[in-house]
Amino acid sequence: MLAFSQPSVAQITAPDKSTRFVYVANFLSSNVSAYTINVNTGALSPVVGSPFATGLNPHGVVADPAGKFVFVANFGAGSISAYTINTSTGALTSVLGSPYTSGAAPRGMAVHPNGKFLYAANLYSNTISAYVIGSEGALTSVNGSPFAAEQVPTSVA
Repeated sequence: MLAFSQPSVAQITAPDKSTRFVYVANFLSSNVSAYTINVNTGALSPVVGSPFATGLNPHGVVADPAGKFVFVANFGAGSISAYTINTSTGALTSVLGSPYTSGAAPRGMAVHPNGKFLYAANLYSNTISAYVIGSEGALTSVNGSPFAAEQVPTSVA
């Protein structure tokens, strides 16, 4: 049996660079916690409404470079949850159509620097799922996805 006790963390900087948020995927709780960062002290404060529901056993969390969307790899569900970020409060709202199907046991994820593509390493299916990120955060599979990977891929950059 695999045991994952460490949460995954993603830090978000809002477009105006004045407000920062941290999102933590909580594997056993099947949710994602959201925090604001005090830019002077580094202290964290929970975002109102946090934690936010995800699919089963979220393992990875990543945001787009513009700080508009958060994506969570639901390890136990074989899916990716997509959320829009309220750039004022840090609260998350599920994107219409979310969660999106991935390979078995998605774990590590990366968003392309141009913000247009999301990639997820699928641990048990030995694949990389690739998606186009729509203007509202919806995911569409890239033609040919998922792509073959070597045995037990755990992360992607």
